Amino acid sequence: MGINNPELSIGDLLLITQNNYISGLMNGDLVTVESFFFKEKRAGLTFLNVTVKELFTQKSYSQLLIADILYNNQTNLSQIQQKELFVDFYLRMKKRNLKQDDKEFKAMMMKDPYLNALRSVFGYALTCHKAQGGEWETVFLDIPRSVPVVEKPYVYQWVYTAMTRAKKELYIVDDFWVM
Repeated sequence: MGINNPELSIGDLLLITQNNYISGLMNGDLVTVESFFFKEKRAGLTFLNVTVKELFTQKSYSQLLIADILYNNQTNLSQIQQKELFVDFYLRMKKRNLKQDDKEFKAMMMKDPYLNALRSVFGYALTCHKAQGGEWETVFLDIPRSVPVVEKPYVYQWVYTAMTRAKKELYIVDDFWVM
């Protein structure tokens, strides 16, 4: 378990990267992995069946997760992957004699486990933007050395936000100095 293991493990921390219709998990939510197993390949993507627990509410959700996003340093599918996933859905609906303008087709889109699979990345390192509103006992902060010479006020607001995420200990990485 943890940041040093490139494969998904029970207990791993994940960051949800897109709002999810099925579970209600939102972009920016943090979850821990309770269980997972290989589900299948479909539309050129690998899907895992996972159970995750949302950190804030402690609610557990079981559904599919797109492993390709988790392992490929991307936060969502490419346009081509998105298209292939929709084409797969379209062909499955065509077998059921549903057309794209049917109400049932649209309702199935909202419930389809593949179209609505969780999209997430490992959540061990967060951008300041994603960390807003959160607090942790210990925070490791990497601030570029060029920050002291930046004349844009919003940069200092981000640094302040990042520094105030720590409850007890703040470590500034790469020997940065703060005046």
